[in-house]
Amino acid sequence: LLRARIVEGAEFLRKIPQASPVLIMTNHLGTYKLVGIRPKEDVDVDIAGYDAMYPYLMYFAALTPVAEELGNNIYYVSEDFPGVFGDIHSEAGFVHVPPASIPIEGGRTSFLVKQTDEAIRQHPNAAIVNFPEGGTSGKYTGRGIYDLNPFKTGGYVVAAELGIHVVPVAQYFDTDEGMQLRVFEPFIPPKADKETFEHIVSKNRSDMQLWLDEKQ
Repeated sequence: LLRARIVEGAEFLRKIPQASPVLIMTNHLGTYKLVGIRPKEDVDVDIAGYDAMYPYLMYFAALTPVAEELGNNIYYVSEDFPGVFGDIHSEAGFVHVPPASIPIEGGRTSFLVKQTDEAIRQHPNAAIVNFPEGGTSGKYTGRGIYDLNPFKTGGYVVAAELGIHVVPVAQYFDTDEGMQLRVFEPFIPPKADKETFEHIVSKNRSDMQLWLDEKQ
């Protein structure tokens, strides 16, 4: 459906051992919003406050070429999916995170490390898609769909704690060609202080933003 393909940076993926776990950090492009469903009317599941839901695969399906190049299966990090939808996410092997309104003993980052570690132990060849913006690009700023929100550091901290590669990937949808992916150099983040992580995520965001600006 998305006709996704890697247009730049495929050579970087060959530096990662085949079938080893990675975290794919990518922009939160809102293509999934084109295929929304109404829980009550369409699947007879009534959830207060959720007038629309979206097929899970549409959140991360475009990153499949990256996972395939690595010899991996693809999963993703989800947040705040209630009831049966959250249960489906957990059963599917995703890293499922409770909403921010629910306090987590030990903190959310520690929880994420444990959840990701468990997911990798069950699926050693997992390519786990993470959206460091924490929300759809441009949604809360009133800007365009390729104007990236600031990146959060949590996923990078998880990768550092578990010693796994971060694979930065920018997504751009060409109306004639389909989804185009730009892979940037993978790396294993060092265990470091908050300032260092903020520098790392800022560099990743800037690299992606520059490429997306050039594509528009």
